[in-house]
Amino acid sequence: MAGRIQNTEYRIQNTEYRIQNTEYRIQNTEYRIQNTEYRIQNTEYRIQNIQRDIEKATDMVGFFSMNTVSVVIPCRNAAGTIGACLEAIGRQTVKPLDVIVVDGASEDGSREVAARFPVKVVASAMPLSAGEARNVGKARAQGDIIAFTDADAIPYDDWLEKIQQVFTRNPDAAGVGGAILDGSNGISGRLEYLSNFSEFIPSARPGPVSTIPTLNVAYRREAIRGIDFIPTTAGEDTTFNAEIAARGGTLIFDPAIIVTHAPARRGLVSFFRNQYRCGLAFVYARTRFTLRGSVLLRHPVLLFFMPRLLVLFRRYLFTRRFVQFIVLLPLIAVGEICRTAGILKGRSCVGYGKK
Repeated sequence: MAGRIQNTEYRIQNTEYRIQNTEYRIQNTEYRIQNTEYRIQNTEYRIQNIQRDIEKATDMVGFFSMNTVSVVIPCRNAAGTIGACLEAIGRQTVKPLDVIVVDGASEDGSREVAARFPVKVVASAMPLSAGEARNVGKARAQGDIIAFTDADAIPYDDWLEKIQQVFTRNPDAAGVGGAILDGSNGISGRLEYLSNFSEFIPSARPGPVSTIPTLNVAYRREAIRGIDFIPTTAGEDTTFNAEIAARGGTLIFDPAIIVTHAPARRGLVSFFRNQYRCGLAFVYARTRFTLRGSVLLRHPVLLFFMPRLLVLFRRYLFTRRFVQFIVLLPLIAVGEICRTAGILKGRSCVGYGKK
């Protein structure tokens, strides 16, 4: 009897050992499962990392294989500003293929100042408008992308880099451009900035736009093949961009592409004269293309309500420029009167509305 009891106890102990061994195996299996899950998570993390690296590499390939960039700068009597402009071009984080300064028979030594820099200076024996100078530079540019700025502009050091990045993100864009900062040290330049660049302040929304000033814009060479600037110094960018749009091209505004406009000191008469020319250009562009504001040509009586002042008020209302806008509003209003005079003169010259 005692032997049977001992045998039973042995069997019970053996069963308990087997149970413990099974529990150990279960724990070991659970550990292996956790270890496998960790390895899977680690692998997924590595895959995500690789995907990010691939995306970055793709961007960099697009960035560096993007096509070379030429810079074109029209210049006329800009000896006081062209040096700062070319110094900024020389500091670019992405170096341009070539820089072309088109001098329109300057009489103040602008050509000699530009010749001190590693750029191509194309000298004209006759005065050239900004549009004509840009056409000359565009014809000589070698890059796949042609960037335009002015002799009184100072691009940020990453200007060309940002241009290439925006083109990379928008491969179908015909042109890209960006924000304009006010670097003027005189009242005339400040009035010009507040009156004519309100759509391109740094707080403006990025995205497709109908036009971008040639002060801060770049185009794909293929997109502008066969398109020329009109021979004027005001409004030539509007008609040029309208021609691009008529071909189905798009323009992208990105405020990260920054240029500071730092014109030389000029008197109020210069500002009022420029606004008058802007009025003439307004008419010319809208007789060729259906653009925003064409209703003012059909119903010129609306001009006497100065609708543009209302537009400017709305654009500056919640910006740091608002107080400055209000202080200079009387002079801005005089400029709008000159612009209205230019519109009425241009309308009369083209016989708009007459049968």
